[in-house]
Amino acid sequence: MKTIFILAGFDLHETTASPEFSQLRKGLADKDYNVVPVDISWLRKSPSQYTGEFIRFYLKYRTDVNIIIGNSFGAVIVLLSAPEINPDTIYLCSLSPFFKEDKDKRSDADSLKYFGKRRLEDLRQYSADEAAKNLNSTNIKTFVLYGEKEHLTSPDLVNRCKDTAAKIKNSTLIEIANAPHDMSDNVYTLAIIDLLAR
Repeated sequence: MKTIFILAGFDLHETTASPEFSQLRKGLADKDYNVVPVDISWLRKSPSQYTGEFIRFYLKYRTDVNIIIGNSFGAVIVLLSAPEINPDTIYLCSLSPFFKEDKDKRSDADSLKYFGKRRLEDLRQYSADEAAKNLNSTNIKTFVLYGEKEHLTSPDLVNRCKDTAAKIKNSTLIEIANAPHDMSDNVYTLAIIDLLAR
């Protein structure tokens, strides 16, 4: 059985089990995948806590062939956890630029209001370069995706995606034409479904 786990980005109320991801879930299920939305909330959790909870969730539901798709902060969780749980393939969609290496490249003023000090401090302990190095010790096939519109809305994110993909030996970098920073957006969703149908 081929199973796909889907992790959403930072949201205190919605997960990939929510209605906004129904098109993605159905589209992948129609391609004969066993789709497992990761129904874990970010509420009162730091990235480290969320990573631990996701690892336990994954180990409970994994099957013979396992693929993980993570969006934004969800992509961070996938990158950090993949070397430990060793899925077959991972998709890092719009990987968030909040690693140790990103600290001096962007202002944290807005991020502090949105994510909170504790979450940002927790994230800053992680190195994107070290995470890529850990991934290189595995045979996990990696796809790094971002939307074309993110060049305007979050150039730091595009740079993080490009830099991380360049440091992962078994990776493919993909820019999705006309896609925003939203994996549940129709354009982004259809691009992912198309990739997984190949």
